[in-house]
Amino acid sequence: MEDLKVLGEFYFSQLLNKPIRDVKGRRIGRLLDLAIRWDSVSPHVTGIRYTKGVHDLIPIKLVASWDQDGMRLNTTFDPQIACPLQEDETFIGKWLLDKQII
Repeated sequence: MEDLKVLGEFYFSQLLNKPIRDVKGRRIGRLLDLAIRWDSVSPHVTGIRYTKGVHDLIPIKLVASWDQDGMRLNTTFDPQIACPLQEDETFIGKWLLDKQII
């Protein structure tokens, strides 16, 4: 198992629509949603949905930092490094937040 890297604590609403830039400062999109995987203890962010019309995600391991101004990757961005949502992952914005739970 990979070591957990804590990038900070934020409300999802504070991150939503913030810009995502690669290591060279090029804007590659904006944070539209976060994919999470829930292990036996707590949820862990696994990927970032970054643009409309593209279902693949930026893997969280490519994120160098994020703060109230947005997110910065630790590499240049190539869409081929994006990965699909796995069956044990879910989007927190689309499927969990502001939803009625029965």
